[in-house]
Amino acid sequence: MTLTITGYTERGLAMRSVSLVAGPLAFALKDEIKAVAMVNEKQLPLESYYRIPFLGIETAATKLGEITFDAVAQKLDRSSPDEARIR
Repeated sequence: MTLTITGYTERGLAMRSVSLVAGPLAFALKDEIKAVAMVNEKQLPLESYYRIPFLGIETAATKLGEITFDAVAQKLDRSSPDEARIR
């Protein structure tokens, strides 16, 4: 299995600070990681993101690891969909 990061967006400290006081506008921005896992020569697109300002890219990365593990396990069981997403 190979995991390739295809996209990465992280809010900077200033944007994160503004997001904390911006109310509903805080959820318009997000920390996001997109990746593709290669399992048995098949691509499996994955993504993880958080809109909550005090959860950063580290949280999204940890969640992507969990999603990857679960998606690959399902794919190896031959019972998974071609795409797994978490929001």
